[in-house]
Amino acid sequence: MFKALLRGLPSPMVRSLRSVRDQIAIRTFEPKIVEHIYGGIGLRVRIADKISARWYDRDFDELPEITFLKQRRLKRGALVFDLGAHHGIIALLLARIVGDSGRVIAIEAGQHNFDVANENKSLNKAQNLSIIRAAVAETDGVTMSFTGGINGSISASGESVGSKSIDGLAFEYGNPDVIMLDIEGYEWRALEGAKEALHSNADWYIEVHSGCGLESFGGSSAEVVQVFRDHGYTLYCQTDEGYRDQFRPMTTLPKGRFFMVAVRE
Repeated sequence: MFKALLRGLPSPMVRSLRSVRDQIAIRTFEPKIVEHIYGGIGLRVRIADKISARWYDRDFDELPEITFLKQRRLKRGALVFDLGAHHGIIALLLARIVGDSGRVIAIEAGQHNFDVANENKSLNKAQNLSIIRAAVAETDGVTMSFTGGINGSISASGESVGSKSIDGLAFEYGNPDVIMLDIEGYEWRALEGAKEALHSNADWYIEVHSGCGLESFGGSSAEVVQVFRDHGYTLYCQTDEGYRDQFRPMTTLPKGRFFMVAVRE
């Protein structure tokens, strides 16, 4: 019913209505602390809304992108950027993998998700995880408008939050070994602020939001793919949203949203 009501409305109005709906859903949800095994790693996490209940209130196997990247630069002692960290579950898994000698820098723009991610960090005593409230963008220190809620995005109307670029993060924390990028369609614009990082040896994982946000920010899946090809990366992709398939060499451009790993061979 809600989706039918939104059909045909201008995009800014749709985002605003979704934000209001999400705020109501958050306030009426009964949060709880649960314990689960994620990819062989046990965590205590706060389930704070219906999205986290669906995604995290269950055990699951190791994610294919983590399996893939562990064969590359995702090792003990690595520096990882988790950009678009949601409730910090993946960041916590990465923190366990890189160990005390490694570090994870997690970026999350939405206040609700940022607060839950920090609670999850505390629940798991993750000293090697830093969580920063910011929007990943082309440049540092710009005030962005971000529609928060359960799973927010950059929007013309929303709460104000400062920006961080990928190159700015590398300047501040060091050159990362792994960059995980899932920012709800803003990935093309964020890559404009990663010119130095793209010349490094970092391995990348990117959720490419083709058909669900990417185009509204002036990008396309073909452009995202091409920027990595231009920088000499070998690309692998996965299109199954259920995370059942493994990553395979990218031979054609997938249709719709897909998941991509970019590495230097």
